[in-house]
Amino acid sequence: HETGVLLSAHPPSIEFFKTLPRPPSEKSVRGIYAVVMEKAECPTRSYIGSGTRIIWAGNVSGRLTEYHQYKNLPSRISSSMTEGYTITHQGLLYWQEMPTAPARIPIRSLMSEGGRP
Repeated sequence: HETGVLLSAHPPSIEFFKTLPRPPSEKSVRGIYAVVMEKAECPTRSYIGSGTRIIWAGNVSGRLTEYHQYKNLPSRISSSMTEGYTITHQGLLYWQEMPTAPARIPIRSLMSEGGRP
């Protein structure tokens, strides 16, 4: 399923993003997530973000909870909500169980502007 999306010559559909799994409730994980936002008679919107910052203890569930509390919203999410869009799905594109504290390397430290190392 995911391999087909990665190898496809076309971008994934919104339906693909709606099938992404929620963070597991029994584990603390960090990862990359997708948010689907919808508004009647308007194009569906999506947003890709990460739950990796220390402020959330690297926990993606903590980051996604903030969206429902209207806290620390990215500008595109905030403006969409102001326009009347609602979040209809949040799912994980990538996740990993939290490593022990000494072994943690922030995912953000492995990324840079423009995707270059």
